[in-house]
Order: sequence, then C-alpha cells, then structure tokens
Amino acid sequence: MSEHDEQKALMDWTKQMEGRVPELKYLFAIPNGTRTNLRIAHYMKQEGVRKGVPDLCLPLPRNGHGALYIEMKTIKSSGRKSYPEPEQREWLAGLEAVGNRAAVCWSWIEAAKTILEYLEIDPRLAAALVGEEY
Repeated sequence: MSEHDEQKALMDWTKQMEGRVPELKYLFAIPNGTRTNLRIAHYMKQEGVRKGVPDLCLPLPRNGHGALYIEMKTIKSSGRKSYPEPEQREWLAGLEAVGNRAAVCWSWIEAAKTILEYLEIDPRLAAALVGEEY
C-alpha cells in the first residue's frame, strides 16, 4: 500500500475505534507533504507549513510526553523500507528533545499499535480488528 493508503486505513481504524478509545478523536493529520500547485504551496508556506513535520499528531500528554507524533513511511514492493528524509529526522529528534514522543511507522497497524501503547492501552486491540497476531 502507498503511504496515503496506510494513513487512510489508520484514520478509518480510528473512526471505528472512537467508541472504545475516545482519545482517538484528537488524532489529526498535518498536511505538510501535500502535493499541490505552486500558488497554493506558496500560501501554505506563508501560513506556516514546514518541510519535515511529521504526518500525524495526537496532542494528549501521556507518561511524561506532551504529545505523540507519527511519521508514516511505506515498505516498497521490493520489500525495502522507505526512511525519513533529513528534515523529517531533524523534526522527529527535535520533537523528542522537547518532551514529545515521536515514531516512524511503516504500516497503519504499526501506527495503531504505537498509538495504543502511547495511550497505555493493550496494543493487541489494533491487531484484533483485522485478525492479525501480535
């Protein structure tokens, strides 16, 4: 699946799970990697879009962290993982340095487990929905 498809699947999962895990309603996407025309890109940059900012944020404090940030990546058809770009690595490290939790996830199920672990909920709940073993 593409990064878009993985992130969409994660957001679909959060909508399904909000009844069990109400905190999931606060997870949101940060549209920094949005592909658009030059005019809109210019406006977005003026409004504060910054290269390298992670894809998702859950702005709830847990376990001494201020928020959870997730950078979604994919596993290519060749089986090779894509990795964060230098600007993304800088943002992830910087966000952790100021007290947040930052993670890179290569699938929606890995992201769902990361979120549940952050919220101190059994991460097997994510796999149970799709019949996977944890």
